[in-house]
Amino acid sequence: MILLIHNNKHPVEILKDGQPLDMYIQKQAVSAACFLLAEKFPEEFFVWAHQDLKGNLNIDFFKAHSNTIEMLSYAANKSLVISEEMGYVDQSVFFRIQPNVKYPTWLMSGSVGSISCKTLNHF
Repeated sequence: MILLIHNNKHPVEILKDGQPLDMYIQKQAVSAACFLLAEKFPEEFFVWAHQDLKGNLNIDFFKAHSNTIEMLSYAANKSLVISEEMGYVDQSVFFRIQPNVKYPTWLMSGSVGSISCKTLNHF
């Protein structure tokens, strides 16, 4: 598992399986660093988190979801990357939300998230 800790502008720490990874990408934008890491480690699972949230990460949760093709993110009292006006993929007034069903959305957060590197390389 690759863990990228950032300050919203640049990576501040990169870990692979809990050990520091010597890659000099600290001057890259966070998004560029994500793609570089996914390219270098295509078989790994990738997690990002803001440096203020590092101590609260539930690494076991990410390990349990590392074999999925889902992209997960969590906004920790911060604004989302994309405006909420974008909403969910289906904007139908007849759409009944089922609380036990996952729905696609354009809303993403840089606070905490995860994706497999293989899936990220498709973008």
